[in-house]
Amino acid sequence: MHNVYGYEDLFNQLIKNYKTNNLHSSLIFYGSKGVGKRTFINALILKILEINFKDNEYEHHTNLFINNVHPNIKIIEREFDNKTKKLKTSISIEQIRTIKKFINSTSSINKLNKFIIIDSSDELNLNSSNSLLKTLEEPNQNTYIFLISHQLSLLLPTIRSRCLKLKFSHHNFENFKKIIETNIENIKDTEIKFFYDISLGSPGNAILLYNEDLNDIFEMILENLSNNEINTSKIKFCNYLSNFDNEKFLNVLSLFKTILIFLNKLKSEVLTPENFLSLKFKSLNNVSKLLTKQNIIDRFEFIVKNEKDLFNYNLDKKLFMLKLLSH
Repeated sequence: MHNVYGYEDLFNQLIKNYKTNNLHSSLIFYGSKGVGKRTFINALILKILEINFKDNEYEHHTNLFINNVHPNIKIIEREFDNKTKKLKTSISIEQIRTIKKFINSTSSINKLNKFIIIDSSDELNLNSSNSLLKTLEEPNQNTYIFLISHQLSLLLPTIRSRCLKLKFSHHNFENFKKIIETNIENIKDTEIKFFYDISLGSPGNAILLYNEDLNDIFEMILENLSNNEINTSKIKFCNYLSNFDNEKFLNVLSLFKTILIFLNKLKSEVLTPENFLSLKFKSLNNVSKLLTKQNIIDRFEFIVKNEKDLFNYNLDKKLFMLKLLSH
C-alpha cells in the first residue's frame, strides 16, 4: 500500500518528522508530471492513518480517504463545468475559500490532523493564488497543506517562499520497471524499455500512453514524419487520428512533440541512439537523417502555436494534421 519506489528516503524522513511533530505545515511536491507526486502523498497520508488508527478503524479511515469523503482530508482539483462538459481551466477562488471553513470545521476527528491536497497548484489563477497565500500566512498548528506542482515557476514567488519545496526527479529504469510491472500485468520488457524512453522515466505518463494504445501510433508517426509529401498513406493516417476524441488527440499531439524534440536532439547530436534503451526508439535516428533541422522545428512550432485554437474553436482535426505533416 505504501510503495514509493525511488523516494523511500524522503518518505521515511517525512514520516519521522510527522511522528516528532516537526513536519512543515505547507509543502510543495514538485517535478515533472507523472513521476508519482500524488501517489507519494496518498501513501504518506495512508501511513499517517496507520500510525493513528489500528485494525478495523484503520480500514474504515482508509476507505473514507480513498472515496474522498474523509472529514479530515480535503482534496482540491479543477471542477467539472456542467455547461461545457469539460474540466474548468483553473482552480477558483471559491474552492480555495472553502479551505478556511474546512480548517475551522468541528465535524472532523479530533485525534487526527487535517490534510489539504491541491492537485495541481499550477492551475490556480491569480485570485485563487492570492487567497491561498492568506491561508499560508496564517498556518494552523494541526493542519498540513500539500501542494502538487508540475512546473514550480507557475506558482507565485510568495507562495513558494512560504512552503518547504520537495523535488521529485525522474526515475531510473530499475524503479520505473517496478512501478510499471505493479500497474500493468504481463507487460513485455521491450515495451517497458519503449515506455521508459518515450515518457522520460515518468511512470504516470507511461501508463497513460499504454492505456491509450499509443505504442502503435508511435510507429505510424515516424512513418508519416519522414517527408513532406501528402500521399494516400498520410491522408489515411490523418483520417484515423481525426476520429479520436479531444483528450486522446491531445495525447497524440504530446507524443508528436516529444518525438520532434528527440529528433531535434539527434539532429543536433545532443543525443545519440545509445542514449535509448528501446530498439524501436533507436529508429528515430534514421528518421532524423531524412529531415532538415528547420523542418523539425517548423512542425514543433506549428503544434505549439495552433493546438489551443484547435480545441477552443473545435477546428477540423484532419486538416490540422495534414498541415502539420506538409510542413
